[in-house]
Amino acid sequence: MQKTKILSQETFQKDMELYFDKLKNKDFKKIVLKSEDEAKNDVVILRVDDYERLKNLCDFFEDLPFVKINI
Repeated sequence: MQKTKILSQETFQKDMELYFDKLKNKDFKKIVLKSEDEAKNDVVILRVDDYERLKNLCDFFEDLPFVKINI
């Protein structure tokens, strides 16, 4: 299984439903949309369950007295 699919925004927009289906079917774990403008950040699209797992981990660490993170 390929873990990451790197696409341009244009390529992603052409077959958006296909890529969402591939995420849903776990053909890959995330999609990275590469920005054409070097000054802008890339975008990462995750499955909801992966996002929730990461969010829960962040919430756990944020509750510790010596850790402060922002999402």
